[in-house]
Amino acid sequence: DFASQGFITYSRPDHWLDGKKLNKAFYDEYFTLDICNSLSLFQGPVLIVHGELDESVPVSRDPQELYDSCCGMKKLEIIEGADHKFTEPKHWLAVEEAMLSFLGHNVHQ
Repeated sequence: DFASQGFITYSRPDHWLDGKKLNKAFYDEYFTLDICNSLSLFQGPVLIVHGELDESVPVSRDPQELYDSCCGMKKLEIIEGADHKFTEPKHWLAVEEAMLSFLGHNVHQ
């Protein structure tokens, strides 16, 4: 579909992605992004929230690499027991708590 239409359409019944289109240009750009370099140029505060049991992005490397790239005020929050999507409500509450705490410390800076 990328070759003939320039996009693909997700087919994932019972999922929010079902019927959504992904343009080839967006897909191709993903492979050129250098997020660590971009973070190293950003001067503002950064909060990185990551699930301990993330099955898509390894907790053992990726969040620490992002954290190390940040040059301003930064915090890395690993949510214990959480997966990539923070599936359980208690994990979303932990994300919310981390965000509110971080914002509370940085709102006046």
